[in-house]
Amino acid sequence: MIKVPGKHLLVLIMGFALYGCNLTVEIKDNVGGSVTSKDGNIVCPEQQCSYNYSGRSTRVELTATASEGYEFYQFSNAAQLCENGAETANQTGICEILSDSNKTLTVEFRPAGSLVGNMVFIPGGFFMMGNTDQVVYEDELPVHEVFVSPFFMGETEVTWTQYQYCIDAGACEDEDDQGWGRGDQPVVGVGFQEARNYIEWLNAQTGENYRLPSEAEWEYAARAGTTTTYWFGDCITSEDANYAAADMSNNGDVYSCSGAPDPEAGKPLPVKSYAPNGFGLYDMVGNVTEWTRDCVNFTYEGAPVDGSPWLAGLCPWNIQRGGNFRSGADGVRSAARGFIGLAGAPGEVTDGFRLARD
Repeated sequence: MIKVPGKHLLVLIMGFALYGCNLTVEIKDNVGGSVTSKDGNIVCPEQQCSYNYSGRSTRVELTATASEGYEFYQFSNAAQLCENGAETANQTGICEILSDSNKTLTVEFRPAGSLVGNMVFIPGGFFMMGNTDQVVYEDELPVHEVFVSPFFMGETEVTWTQYQYCIDAGACEDEDDQGWGRGDQPVVGVGFQEARNYIEWLNAQTGENYRLPSEAEWEYAARAGTTTTYWFGDCITSEDANYAAADMSNNGDVYSCSGAPDPEAGKPLPVKSYAPNGFGLYDMVGNVTEWTRDCVNFTYEGAPVDGSPWLAGLCPWNIQRGGNFRSGADGVRSAARGFIGLAGAPGEVTDGFRLARD
């Protein structure tokens, strides 16, 4: 299967046939671009076009050109169409048709940037990590100064649109969306190892070095230069984030701006449903819980102070951050930590993740 993002892709299709054959070129969903042949016999701005070839050796050169706002994605049926699969080099794909039967080549384009989404630059700096809130929790102590080097972080949680490419490639399992929808919804049900599998696949596709953020990077990015309970202040309402705003237990009444229950969605909402923080990151408060690379430690005694992940401790378990749509006001604070998540276990319906990159 060919997966080379780019504006143009040249495809060399070599057909060997004893009799006349027909090659049909199909643009999936009739969107995203066009396909032309070097000899001018194929021009496909529409959904389908065909090319008749005969003789023992006919060479057809095709160029796939993406429209504005799209990029080339793949030949979705290359494994079935091409003998020994399809090879790529310098954005040139070679597909040999060694049969005298009719063939159909399907070309797919996708919206530009849809594989990863926007990565936001996070400037480096010092911050005080841990609990400085009204209620003290031992697992968020001691408060300690950490230096975080500059890095990039996903503007949003990984969405179903982005994760679907990995599912289609057979590299990721098709998680249950619980009937909440896909598209711009954050992907849910993704365990720690499943998130890492996705990132491994993504790096192979892009040549980049995406990863999960460290816990320190996550809190630094969530605070966005603030020292308050949330990036927007010391109390919260349902207009600020997607969380269990009606839950007044576990100090929910302390952190609620009104001290009374608010309406709540009760499910994940599409990314960017609320305002971004000062770094331009969306949904760092609630929506879905986000994995970090760190192992579980029940206090910050001995924690790294250079922003790197803490890879010692209860390492079959990993830290989650941000809380989710089922968390009360207490659980979506910038300092709040989650300890659920055995590394190889399936994800919960509240589990998602966000990308980081150096």
